[in-house]
Amino acid sequence: LAHCAWVADIDLMLGGCRECWTYRLLHTMYQLGVLNRTTWDHRVNSDVDRQCIMHLELVPESIQDALLGKMASRWAARHADPRTAPSGGLEMCTHAAWVLQFQAGSTVVPKHLKLCVSFVVLQCLAKLRLGWHQLQIRSDRIKNVATRKPRAERLCRLCSTAGSAFHTGGGCVEDVRHFLLECPAYQHLRAKFPCVFGNVQPNSETQSAHSRLLSIFDCDQQDQLAHVVYTMTVFRNNCLSLPHGSHVVVDSAQQIVEEDVELVRLQ
Repeated sequence: LAHCAWVADIDLMLGGCRECWTYRLLHTMYQLGVLNRTTWDHRVNSDVDRQCIMHLELVPESIQDALLGKMASRWAARHADPRTAPSGGLEMCTHAAWVLQFQAGSTVVPKHLKLCVSFVVLQCLAKLRLGWHQLQIRSDRIKNVATRKPRAERLCRLCSTAGSAFHTGGGCVEDVRHFLLECPAYQHLRAKFPCVFGNVQPNSETQSAHSRLLSIFDCDQQDQLAHVVYTMTVFRNNCLSLPHGSHVVVDSAQQIVEEDVELVRLQ
């Protein structure tokens, strides 16, 4: 049955169909440089028939090498700094500069893939790594065009809002770097996880900030990283749920957060 379906699909392509599986597969292989067009496209070579297609040979190693080459070229063309990068490819730039650098051909399994922690904690870390978080840099982007804010106006609601307990008097875009390294609202939490943050202090040097973030995401204590990211997220949500201008007692707020985290661990 599978053979009959395959043969019928080949005939569809030879009949001019460009939506069938065979055409899409062979065209993809052609774009990767694995196949010569004259070996499969009857529009270029009128001698191509069903038997020609069925006797094509695709070498897995060649396909893998071609895909890695394509990926490497795309990642190499990214912008260096997420804070000045254009909108197109911003997520790729953020991931490569701050989360995990792309290394073509690497067989090393990222440390976070070996984690065994509560699902909700692991999910929180995964969202931050993939850029699917609720920080203002993203939440103000996915709104409809009419209400979407420019990137420079997607400010941290904890330290850049007048009346906030953590207001520093300035305006900081809430991105991954600000969340993990810079926002003063989480300094007490960073101090509790020295195995993740070490002696990390806010710093304006772009390159050193890049390397520190990469070190944090690649730290050996991935379980501690997952828990501090979850703790910071819960603390953020707890603070943002308070009425505007409320005085945040860090110790009290932290106690609520720790109770939530402990409940998650028990589950």
